[in-house]
Amino acid sequence: MTLEELFLQINVDEKTKNFLEDLIIRLKIDPDLIFFIYQQLNLKNIPAKLSYVENLAENLSKKGFCNKDVALYYFNEKNKNKGKPASFSLVKSKLEKEFNRELSKTEENKLKRIRFEYNISYPLLIYAIDTAVAGNHLSVSYIEGVVKRLKKNNINNMDDLIEFFAIGKKLKK
Repeated sequence: MTLEELFLQINVDEKTKNFLEDLIIRLKIDPDLIFFIYQQLNLKNIPAKLSYVENLAENLSKKGFCNKDVALYYFNEKNKNKGKPASFSLVKSKLEKEFNRELSKTEENKLKRIRFEYNISYPLLIYAIDTAVAGNHLSVSYIEGVVKRLKKNNINNMDDLIEFFAIGKKLKK
């Protein structure tokens, strides 16, 4: 998506156009990510204030999300996998792929315990795994720490995570 196509999709004034153009250049992101952010805010009935858009774009770009397709993987898991919901076997296979080895029985049991003790959705657990991998922390204990931080910030599903980033909050330690 080009900038012209973006501004045909979202109705904004000239000042906002300039701000969004600068934001796209500064963060080195595709315009379709800005469109995705506007869509997500609209779905959650959150006003698309520039501060929300900027905070969400900055948080997404820090995580390595530079376009809509990459962000969709995390934030539209339900729509993407309607016929195939996330399961423990999917989480386990993703973790084994990232670790480049099979999980030990202890690690597998700890992962199951994390899932049920903290009562989080599989997509959110996958997000925690990706956060750990992005920081090069390849341990189930680190993943549990990420999950604890999510729960401490009252994030129970992907919609909560989107809203949390949209309003520009930082995760409590």
